[in-house]
Amino acid sequence: MNTLKRLSTEELSINKSKFIGFAYPVQSKKEFESKLLEIKKQHPKANHHCTAFIIHEHSEEYYLVNDDGEPRNSAGMPILGQLQSHGLLNAAIVVVRYFGGTKLGVGGLIKAYRGTAKAALSKNNIIPFLVMTSQIINVEYDRLGALVGYLEKTKLNYTVKQGTHQATVTFTHHSDLEESIKEKIRRLGIN
Repeated sequence: MNTLKRLSTEELSINKSKFIGFAYPVQSKKEFESKLLEIKKQHPKANHHCTAFIIHEHSEEYYLVNDDGEPRNSAGMPILGQLQSHGLLNAAIVVVRYFGGTKLGVGGLIKAYRGTAKAALSKNNIIPFLVMTSQIINVEYDRLGALVGYLEKTKLNYTVKQGTHQATVTFTHHSDLEESIKEKIRRLGIN
């Protein structure tokens, strides 16, 4: 699976209507809604702000589409189709439409929204999507310094909760590194 590296935009004119596509990475529905609000503020006179996103969270994927007043499934689903065809997760696309006076029909709308989404994606960098995972380790205080040193050296985010006889260390890393990290921690004398 893949994700997007940054925000990218592309504008297309189709039968006097202006379509502007925004493709960007997101980590949550809340982040998506925040960016959508920014785009709506940039384009308050647009007739439609059609959207789709796919988010991977807590080992599950979910998506949401919105036709924003266009005929049912003529905007959000074609946009979602582009996210899916590129194998994207934690990615969103917003397509803004300024109506130019010519009705495109459902088939024309599908083609326009799909094409704008594809064009916005073509301006972005598609990168591998890495799933994050957390580990919790109970460690004796005499080994805590070694573990914290390793976590700082490898630039992993961590927290330490001190207990009576042990500390509990929680840290996050890319899931594909799990076995390597476990082996290095074993070498520090921590089980």
